Amino acid sequence: MGPTARFFFALAFCAGLPAADSTAPAPKRELSIRVYNYTTSEPNLLLHARRQATEVLQKAGIHPRWEQCRTSDAESNKDSSCTRPVGPHLIQLRIHPREMAKKATKRSVEFGYAVPLTDSFGVIAGVYLDRTAELATSLGLDVHVVLGHTMAHEIGHLLLGSNSHARTGIMKPTWGDREIHLAKTGVLRFTEAQAERMQAQVAARLAHSPAAALLGPLGDAHPKTPN
Repeated sequence: MGPTARFFFALAFCAGLPAADSTAPAPKRELSIRVYNYTTSEPNLLLHARRQATEVLQKAGIHPRWEQCRTSDAESNKDSSCTRPVGPHLIQLRIHPREMAKKATKRSVEFGYAVPLTDSFGVIAGVYLDRTAELATSLGLDVHVVLGHTMAHEIGHLLLGSNSHARTGIMKPTWGDREIHLAKTGVLRFTEAQAERMQAQVAARLAHSPAAALLGPLGDAHPKTPN
C-alpha cells in the first residue's frame, strides 16, 4: 500500500442551518451554483471538474445548475442568469489561484472552505486550484477528479451545516488510500443519510426564495476579489 494522502478542508460556520418544514411538498432538488473563476486555468479543466462534481451531487439527489460568472468589470458573463439576485437558493463557488490561497491560509494542506451567512443559509464556498492540482499530480490522478470532488465536498458543507465531517465517504476530513481509490473509480459519494439532509436543505432554501425574487433588480454578479 502506498503512502496515505491526507486531505484537510477548512470550514467556518457561525450558526446552525434553518430547518426544512416537514409539511412542505416534495422539493424540487435543483441547486444553482454560481462559479467565479479567479484563476487562468484552461476552460476545459473547470468544465470536467464541474461534471465530476455534478456526478457526485446527483447521486445524492441534488441536481446542480451551473452558472459561469465574471470576476471583474472587464469580463462578460458567460451565463445571462449571473445577473439574477443572490439568495439562499444560489451558492457562490469561488476558484482561487495560489496567491489567494496564501493570503487565506498558510496551511498548504487546506484545499477549500465553506462560509455561511450569519444566522442563515451558507452560500459561499471556495477551492484552491493550485493545491488540488499539485495533490492530483502527486497521486497520479487527473486534476479534474480531485478538483471536482473537492467542490462537491465544500458544497456538501454548505448543505449539511456545521460539524458535517463524517467517518466515511466524501465528507471524511482526511482521505486515505481507500478514499483516493473511490474517487478515482467514481464511487466516492455522500451517505444516504447525508443525501436526505441535503435534499431537505435544498427544499428549505427554495422555500425562502420566492420565484418573484428571481425577477427582481440585478444582484451582485461579480463579487470583489477577496483580500
